[in-house]
Amino acid sequence: MLMESTLPRKVTILDPSEAEDAIPELVAFWRFLQRQYNLRSANAIVKYLESIATQFPGMMSDPARGGIAKTLMMMGHQAEFDMTNSQGIEAFQQQYTASLDLNSPDSSANPLRSLIDGSLAFSSLGQPTPDRSKPKGMASQRRTVKKNTRKKTSKKKK
Repeated sequence: MLMESTLPRKVTILDPSEAEDAIPELVAFWRFLQRQYNLRSANAIVKYLESIATQFPGMMSDPARGGIAKTLMMMGHQAEFDMTNSQGIEAFQQQYTASLDLNSPDSSANPLRSLIDGSLAFSSLGQPTPDRSKPKGMASQRRTVKKNTRKKTSKKKK
């Protein structure tokens, strides 16, 4: 889960070769932990890491495994902008924004404009639509807390 979902979603690389050393380094780390501390799960983790070693660079550079920021960074890199500094990122943002048809009367044709207008629900982008309404019965009522009414019994000494 961490290696196949979380890392590709949270870490942006611009070239798959940037991820090639990650698995061998993690394997070395887990072998060290096994050797020094006899961790029971270390061998299973090493086997898992070795099983995904060839696919991992592809996972890390797959825009479908990331969010919008990763997608935009990778789009800029593919468009040959220098996405490693703020000037390159800003130049790509300006070109990307200029390429959008924000004046289109049909907001369904432009997902970004639809999000800005609020006319496109998150569910159409694969995200759950947040429900901002209060559940029934939640109108500023105070909830009464019932106290424990159980009687204490004491044992008498004879």
